[in-house]
Amino acid sequence: MKYCMGCMEQYEDEYNICPHCGYAENTPPVNSLQIVPGSILADRYIVGRSLGSGGFGVTYIGWDALLETKVAIKEYLPSEFSSRAYGSTEITVFSGAKQEQFESGMNRFVDEAKKLAKFGNSSGIVQIIDTFEVNNTAYIIMELLEGETLAQRLEREKTIPPEEALRMITPVINSLEEVHKAGLIHRDIAPDNIFITSKGDIKLIDFGAARFATSTHSRSLTVLVKEGYSPEEQYESRGEQGPHTDVYALAATLYRMITGVVPPAALERKARVRNRKKDPLQPPSKFVKDLDDNYENALMNALNIQISDRTESMSKFLEELTSEQPVKRRLAHISVFDKLKWPLWAKIGVPAACVCLLTFGVLFMTGVIRFDANMKKEITIPEGQTRVPSVLNLEYPSAEMKLSESNLNISVTRKEPNRDIPENRVMKQMIFDGSVVAENTVVQVVISAGEAEMIMPNVLGLEADTAKNELENLGLKVTVNEEYDDSIMAGSVISQSKDFEDKVYETDEIVLTVSKGRDPFKGEPAGTKAPNFLGSYFEEARQIASENDVLIMVTEYRYSRSFAKGQIMSQNPGPGGDLDDSKCVKLVISMGFGNVTVPDVTFQDEDKAKTQLRTVGLIPQVTYEYSNSIEEGLVISQDPSPDTSIETGSKVNLVISKGAESVEIPNLVGMTKSDATDTLRNMGMVVVYEYKTDNSKSEDSVLSSSPAAGEKIRPGSEITLTICTHESTVQVPDVKGKSRSDAEKAIKSAGLKVNVVEVIDDDNVGKVISQSPKGRSSTTKGKTVTINVGKKSDDQKSNNNGSNGSNNGGSSKTTTKSETTTQKPETTPTKKTNTDTNSEPQTETKTETNTSSPQKKKYTVKVISESTEIFEVEEGATFGSVISDFSEGSENSSGQIFKGWYIGKNGNGRKVSSSDVIKSDTTVFAYYVEPQYSDWTPISDVPSGAKISEHKYTFYKPETTTSESPSLGDDWKQTGSEWKESGSATRICAEFPSGFDESNAYYNDIEHGLTSAYADETSKRDVSRSFKYYIYWHWCYPLAGSHTENDRIVSDQCNEKISGCGYTTIFEAFDSTVDEPYKEWAKGYEVRGHSTYSWWYVPKRVEVYEERITDYKKIYTYSRSVYYESDTQPNPSTVINLTHLVKYRIN
Repeated sequence: MKYCMGCMEQYEDEYNICPHCGYAENTPPVNSLQIVPGSILADRYIVGRSLGSGGFGVTYIGWDALLETKVAIKEYLPSEFSSRAYGSTEITVFSGAKQEQFESGMNRFVDEAKKLAKFGNSSGIVQIIDTFEVNNTAYIIMELLEGETLAQRLEREKTIPPEEALRMITPVINSLEEVHKAGLIHRDIAPDNIFITSKGDIKLIDFGAARFATSTHSRSLTVLVKEGYSPEEQYESRGEQGPHTDVYALAATLYRMITGVVPPAALERKARVRNRKKDPLQPPSKFVKDLDDNYENALMNALNIQISDRTESMSKFLEELTSEQPVKRRLAHISVFDKLKWPLWAKIGVPAACVCLLTFGVLFMTGVIRFDANMKKEITIPEGQTRVPSVLNLEYPSAEMKLSESNLNISVTRKEPNRDIPENRVMKQMIFDGSVVAENTVVQVVISAGEAEMIMPNVLGLEADTAKNELENLGLKVTVNEEYDDSIMAGSVISQSKDFEDKVYETDEIVLTVSKGRDPFKGEPAGTKAPNFLGSYFEEARQIASENDVLIMVTEYRYSRSFAKGQIMSQNPGPGGDLDDSKCVKLVISMGFGNVTVPDVTFQDEDKAKTQLRTVGLIPQVTYEYSNSIEEGLVISQDPSPDTSIETGSKVNLVISKGAESVEIPNLVGMTKSDATDTLRNMGMVVVYEYKTDNSKSEDSVLSSSPAAGEKIRPGSEITLTICTHESTVQVPDVKGKSRSDAEKAIKSAGLKVNVVEVIDDDNVGKVISQSPKGRSSTTKGKTVTINVGKKSDDQKSNNNGSNGSNNGGSSKTTTKSETTTQKPETTPTKKTNTDTNSEPQTETKTETNTSSPQKKKYTVKVISESTEIFEVEEGATFGSVISDFSEGSENSSGQIFKGWYIGKNGNGRKVSSSDVIKSDTTVFAYYVEPQYSDWTPISDVPSGAKISEHKYTFYKPETTTSESPSLGDDWKQTGSEWKESGSATRICAEFPSGFDESNAYYNDIEHGLTSAYADETSKRDVSRSFKYYIYWHWCYPLAGSHTENDRIVSDQCNEKISGCGYTTIFEAFDSTVDEPYKEWAKGYEVRGHSTYSWWYVPKRVEVYEERITDYKKIYTYSRSVYYESDTQPNPSTVINLTHLVKYRIN
């Protein structure tokens, strides 16, 4: 039996895939910095696979051989200060200041572990088993928790009942109270750091993790915040942190548990309160019916922004949560200004103001002074338009959601450095908040890059233009100085004002000193051969170049495992090579090899992002996608994520925005204005109108569109519909840039109404910033023109300016076409509403005295899901009164996933919640999306509780085959070869010489020629041969002359003339096994009576053989492992590299 390094369960030795978790034996660590699974620490702990890693260290699953139990092993390994060679257990600590920071962090790591070990009996904190130092670092051995995080449960269940939530959180409160008394704080409490074990125990994990490795140079470790959970003091590196910090975070976690809502960010809350706006934190009773008052007050007290107002300790927090006596709500006290610093005039003016107020009260009570309806100031939002909210200081997802709720679209245009606004928050929005604009308008924003800290690249030796472009791509300012140099090629960089790997910030000025070449007075370089620069450093190379009278330049910086950082790894020409007329040797310098931290390049320009990655030794890999919210050319996402530690030379995948995908404009001609508008708004377009008189067409029908049908435009673009009217039209005055009074006068002179919206804009106080409809467009008389007018930002209450009867000192109320609100309950508004939906319907309010209670309005609500229901509700009702289920994630009958209720179809328009008040006749649509599933994922990596949809097993099976081919392709490996008989034959054969009678039976019955043996790479032939007999033969002449019949003169040629005898025309051949002797003097074989014609000799003979011929082919044997996929698990003993993969639902 052996232990699985993936789950520490035991299984049979014959398997190499764990049947419990699917972990393959000998799987390497996911990161070369991590310990190889199977290593042993302190002669006691077996290290398994990594469970997770961060900026300061790694956590592994482990086995305690002494206690015979699973454990978690936490290793101190801040990648910013240390590294490890693959396969080694010892780590290498960087020298200098980084060594000091490493040691300081390690001491805190060990010290806090020892302190936490004292709380081993505390039920709410993970148990510390052991701590020790080895391998140049430190380790903490903890109990291994199996179960899920609170975040995972909330993702699945959305909310937890208040009583159960309190029971769950109480052990954590009690444990934190003990820990705080020991002088420790957690600083990172949130649902993902609270663990629910499989036995139901609640544990607080990752205690103090982000404080172990602090660096004055690392902003990511200096300030640790989690949006919604971190109090405002945690946003400051020197904020006053203490037990109250953990109280806020735990209260925010409890708030999330019972409401399903993450509290607004503390900085956003503080900013709104300072600006005299309502705290956006909603009381939990708004989401939880019948919530106990004490429970709510305890939560809200613990969530107070100011430390002085907040619950000071965990014991006090628990006391208020469980108190049977009334708990008093402590209201927040955030000063908008400091009254102790009032100027003298204000100190004098306040008492005088009090006298004036007293006088005013008397006059009001006696009826001398009375309020007038004109003091009410109403802002009407025309149908099809919306008011722009402020998204400043919000993180991108929150900004996107907030604009979407107002039926607006976001577009990130760039990322800029800003030391005051935290990274990845909105620092600018291009349309002033408060402006009234058309729905689907794109609000462009700029995202903060924070301090925009970067690593200074090494550009020494590079061509000046290349170096300058690389630095300017990072947003750095570059100044170039030139000077003569004996060793650096003209036009290449001699020095840089910031050293390689120094911290630099966008807009920093970098001075490059560039070579003008050799001083003319010293003459041209005369070297002919390239010296050896390999292994040298840049400054050493300069010295070598000067000594050998040659020049150098750098063509590339490249990562290398073989050469240390800064060493020259190649040169052209090579050592001893001939130089051309330039006398220049081109060098490539190593960037070394190790681990680096991935920079955050999201929202950056593509070129800048690539340069930042290359500077730290990473390789950018780019793909492109359409995006409606990220402008073309910017980075949408990156993988690995920022602050991940990976090897130099690793690839970082960037997804670059192609901008919004263009859509084709449909044919709208003939449609009603309403239907055409709905169609375009559902496509994400901004709709504006022109009017044209045409009595031959239906009124309110579309005559044309611009762009026209068939053209393609991007969502958020403006499209103008020309609408048919039977009335005469007027031209809308262009009042942009004019004063408010002039604008109102011009609009009214054209027979149009005015709707004024004041927007904070210090540069355009009293002037029109924008208008709708646009100037010079055509509309019908009586329509409303909305103008956005600038006002001062510090104008809390202006005096009456007397312009057109308006009074800025009155209260401001936003109304829509279907809603009018007045200040006094004893007056009832009656509405006269223009039914034209040109954007411009404005509610005219007449104030009538009404001594009776106002009648509540009734609204019709149509709820469309898989079926349609219609409800009639009274004014003030919420959507929760007509819709029972707002929980997202459920499936409909088609298997689609519910994502919420929306005012528009297909997730368009505003998303509504159960607490939203119904303010008009409304249709809400259930928004379903197709379920999305993960890619195939190892089952060990699936989040706890995730819904698995498919299973797949991947594995390899060994196969063997044979072939006559010496190669079968890349997947077959040749393992051997042998000769195999492919055929055989036997033949009687002889080599017949010229002169032999071709009509003779021997000649025709015996095969001609002998067979040759051979062999090559793929085939061979073996020949064995045995003697059969001789054929003796000759030619002779007919009997005539002195010779006797059997003693004629013979020949080996036909028709040879023999003097006195005639021509040789008779052929004779006979066989014999006798090897008759050959007589040289007779030039023939002695046959003695065997021949009919020659008693003594014949001149020739032929040797006849029997041959055995065998042919062979070379047969090669091959093996390979064939990849298979199956939905059922195979027998692990018959396969190799078995992996269990699944797909799980991710939405």
